[in-house]
Amino acid sequence: MQVGVIGTGALGRHHARLYSACPQADLVGVFDVNRESACKVAAQTGTKVFESIEDLANACAGLSVVVPAHLHHRVAMPLLGAGKHLLVEKPVASTVAEARELVAAARQRGLVLAVGHVERFSPALAAATEFPGPVRYFSARRCSPFPPARPNLPPRGCEVSVVHDLMIHDLDLCLMLMQATPVAISALARSVLSTHEDFVAARLTFADGRVADITASRLAEEPARKLLLAKDEGHVNIDLRLRQATVQRFADGQSVGEAFPVRETNPLADELADFCTAASAVRAGRPARPRVDGQAGLRALELAEDILAVARQRK
Repeated sequence: MQVGVIGTGALGRHHARLYSACPQADLVGVFDVNRESACKVAAQTGTKVFESIEDLANACAGLSVVVPAHLHHRVAMPLLGAGKHLLVEKPVASTVAEARELVAAARQRGLVLAVGHVERFSPALAAATEFPGPVRYFSARRCSPFPPARPNLPPRGCEVSVVHDLMIHDLDLCLMLMQATPVAISALARSVLSTHEDFVAARLTFADGRVADITASRLAEEPARKLLLAKDEGHVNIDLRLRQATVQRFADGQSVGEAFPVRETNPLADELADFCTAASAVRAGRPARPRVDGQAGLRALELAEDILAVARQRK
């Protein structure tokens, strides 16, 4: 499938690089308002720079939208109107209302709208979820050092809250693994070094009494992306950053540790291939959907905004 990349910044350049090596994709070109950035990425990937989003879209069947979140809706809506399949980086949009419009537009046109929740493609997660049984308790901790300053721009990611930048990955995983929507939320948030929330801790309670504790911070000394899944026969620990997964099994009154074998894969490459496979199938008249579709992205964003609303009431 012929694809293009809109936005060649920190993440967009990786989309272009991996598309250029993806068997399911033919990278037609890239576009960025920063032409110097676009030219550099095009030279690295052996593709061309287009003068406008419209020109690039006319040459493609599918596109990655890798621009700042507040531009997702503005960029994606005309592309859906033009009949293009899209992979939009997370969060799917900057507001729930915008996300709903994107989801509705894709549904009405019969188009693939994938959302870049790349942790769904983690090999450590894939290995750990083979351990049987429902998740009784979910815990996630995701943190990073505060990003460096940029000339004339806020530090990368700080144009939004840490919920939209980091926690939203774990909200998506929580909704998928718990297979339910929380009925109650408590949350605490603090803005420390930016104008948006830099630290957020949330507790989600589900109708059956299960609980999820999720923390995100961009004030840490070291990065971490860890999950704990409590199940009937043991606790599963997943380190998404180090790509490791272990389980503490409970048997005969003893706790026994065991490591899961984890495949060596590239989650972003798998995400792009999944998008291309789904879009190619739809173009051929076969029903298909990406692993993380627009509806999943919308649910994660709805939960993110609910958490922030609760946290801001406590300020």
